[in-house]
Amino acid sequence: MITSETVKQPIPRYGLSNVVRVGLLGFAKSLVSEIGAAGVTVNVLAPGYHRTPAVEGQLGADPDSRLAEFASDIPLGRLGDAADFGAVVTFLASKQAGFVTGEVLLVDGGSYRGLG
Repeated sequence: MITSETVKQPIPRYGLSNVVRVGLLGFAKSLVSEIGAAGVTVNVLAPGYHRTPAVEGQLGADPDSRLAEFASDIPLGRLGDAADFGAVVTFLASKQAGFVTGEVLLVDGGSYRGLG
C-alpha cells in the first residue's frame, strides 16, 4: 500500500487526509494477521517529496525554486525520483523481502526525524 510520509507526521490543515492515511495503516496492520499465513506480506510505503509531474504541477510557473526549498529540508539534499521509489517497491515485491511484513517504510531521504 502507498500513503505518504505524513502518516508519521500529520500536516496542519489536512485533517481529513491525515485521518485517511492512518486508517490505511490500520487496515494494513489488520491484513498482516489475516493473510500472513498464506505467505502474503503487507507493507505501507510512505514517500516524501519526489519530483513528479503532479508535484511540479502544483507549484506554479517556476517549480524549480519551490522544489529547491523542499530539498533544503531533506537531509540527503534532494527530492526523490521515480527510480528511488521504484527500487523500494521492487525490493518489497522480491523474494528477499519475504519476511518483511507489517512495516511502514519511509522513502523520504531522511525528512522524518521522529523516533517512532
